[in-house]
Amino acid sequence: MNVYVDVTKFNYYVVLYKGQRLLAFTYNTHTVHIMKKLIILIGGPGCGKGSLGQKICDTGDFNYIEIGALLRSAGIAPTGKLANDELAQDLVCKNINAARDTVLDGFPRTLSQAEWLVQNFANKFKISVAFINVPDDIMRARIANRKSMAPGRADDDAEIALRRIKTFHEITMPAIDWLRAHNAINFCDIDGTPDIDTVFGQLRTNN
Repeated sequence: MNVYVDVTKFNYYVVLYKGQRLLAFTYNTHTVHIMKKLIILIGGPGCGKGSLGQKICDTGDFNYIEIGALLRSAGIAPTGKLANDELAQDLVCKNINAARDTVLDGFPRTLSQAEWLVQNFANKFKISVAFINVPDDIMRARIANRKSMAPGRADDDAEIALRRIKTFHEITMPAIDWLRAHNAINFCDIDGTPDIDTVFGQLRTNN
């Protein structure tokens, strides 16, 4: 912790760091806590959310919440349809921590989830949304490749993957458009077609 004293005006500043990260500062008797980051990765199946999330987590002490993995670990069978809002929101509530920078992978996926997220967390986090935009044919190719390399994921089945892409366009895109227009968050469109390092570079430029 570093203390700075202004002897001319008799004001004092207390600045609290963890490593290189500013946690809070005090000016006279007023303490201001710095909001943690909430980075939301959103996009269609196979767009690269997981790979990008891991790159972000490698840069610091992030709480990584992957909704799809939590649903699979809870035994929710993949069908290509979205989990209901209450279940998804409950998973977020159980795993999020306003005291830590957070990466949220795969949520929100509906307009009501987007509205709920902003209503409940815009006053607790500095929210950034990264929409990873990838054409359908590339998403299908990536899912097929992932299935060939790691055949354990049932939601990578070709028929289920097509339903997931269709659901993304019909249900998740309206949520993305709503988030893009919201003035309480930072929104960036990212081209998800290049290699992961290039995609990560886009994210860093926009945040």
